[in-house]
Amino acid sequence: MGILPPPLTLIKEAGAKVDVEESKTPNEAVRDQMCRDYYDIRMFGAVLSTGELNAGQVRGPAQMSFARSLDPILPLDLAITRQARTTQARMATGETEMGRKPVVPYGLYRCHGYFNPFLAEQTGVTEEDLSLFWEALAHLFEFDRSATRGEMAVQQLCAFTHENKKGNAAAHHLFSCVNAHRVDDSRPPRAFSDYKIEVGEVPSGVTLTSVVERGSVDLQSLV
Repeated sequence: MGILPPPLTLIKEAGAKVDVEESKTPNEAVRDQMCRDYYDIRMFGAVLSTGELNAGQVRGPAQMSFARSLDPILPLDLAITRQARTTQARMATGETEMGRKPVVPYGLYRCHGYFNPFLAEQTGVTEEDLSLFWEALAHLFEFDRSATRGEMAVQQLCAFTHENKKGNAAAHHLFSCVNAHRVDDSRPPRAFSDYKIEVGEVPSGVTLTSVVERGSVDLQSLV
């Protein structure tokens, strides 16, 4: 992560000699250098063909889907007041002014992630990179609090590990092995304890692990 150096600096670091004004062919040496220097590029990919230097495109091995709530949520719009006025002109209408703040009483969201080991070999992803990725997901909201989403937290983080690099089971089948069910359908959910996590039978050759703050727990031993 960080600010990218100028394109000509990247060419020099990669040991490449090209005419950046005439070359329309992606410079693989510069692309490889970018993957080595920047975590987000080698993990998630990037378009590097813009600007004066054409370094092609990088397909990242890690992809995340959009998160969706398991049950309908109830957005609320709260009224708030502000004591400090920003300009003297606004003081003419009074010492305070009204504002709005949207909140959601509770919502349990689920998203799916995918990792391609073949693309990881191309971009140079290491075991340390993966460890950092799991750690970041587990502590996703710890340092991103605000008044409207101060209680957001990652409740369950499951990882499927295949013995075969090509995969021992289809992704959509593996996702169906882990499900969350309401404990009481007579009232709306207001806490994670209102749900029960059920783990089904995992196909042979695949290990299901729950990545938690203080280590990893093999869920297959709990089935």
